[in-house]
Parts: sequence; C-alpha cells; structure tokens
Amino acid sequence: MTEQQPTIFVIEDDPETRNATELLLSLSGFTTTCFESAESLLNSTESLNQLAASHRDCVLADLRLPGLNGLQLFQRLRHDGITAPVILISGHADDETIEQATDAGVNEFLLKPVRPDELIATLRSVTQHDAAA
Repeated sequence: MTEQQPTIFVIEDDPETRNATELLLSLSGFTTTCFESAESLLNSTESLNQLAASHRDCVLADLRLPGLNGLQLFQRLRHDGITAPVILISGHADDETIEQATDAGVNEFLLKPVRPDELIATLRSVTQHDAAA
C-alpha cells in the first residue's frame, strides 16, 4: 500500500496560475485544494481542521493576494495554532520582504518564475520534513 501524498492548499488569485499549479501538482501525485484568497481558506472550517490535524499537508500561497497577503495568512495560521508548513511565492519580493517572511518562520520563499521541478522538489522536501518532525 502506497502512502497518500499530502494535500497542498494552493492560494492564488490568478485563475490561470492557480489552474496550472493545480494541474502540475496533480500530475506529480499531490492532492490539491485551491482558493482564490487567504480569506476563502480561513473561512473553510473543513480545510483548517485538516491543516490543524495533518503532519503532511502544506500551504502554498502567493505573497501578493487581495485582502490578506500570503505573509499575513501565515501569521494568522500560526496565531490559530496551525503549524503546517507554508511556502510563499512571489514575483515582486524585495530582500526585506523575503527576510521578514523567513524571520517570521515561513518554511520556504520562492521567486517567480518557479521551475516546475523546483516547486515539486520544494514541496516534497517540506512535506517530508514536516512528517518526520
């Protein structure tokens, strides 16, 4: 029996990017749950409960989102006691923003454009590390 891949909670406001990411992750064996905003994830009790109970699931969020941004989402999840790994992605991050995210405890910060193999390797590393912890 093979172990089920973790669920990756994708938070991306651009529909094309969200759909492409979902397809890539699905083809790589991950289960995905997608949201267009941080608030839509935070309003999903089922998803929050799954994240709180899991040792393998992960949040993959764009830094720039309407409403709460990716870093604010990370801080809110931690405030609510959810310790699932969080990977932030941005095409417009400066060194200060990356340092702020890293200092806050974000697991990984990737700059767009992210190569598909780099994204998959990062997700596997973060979800395996979290499961081992």
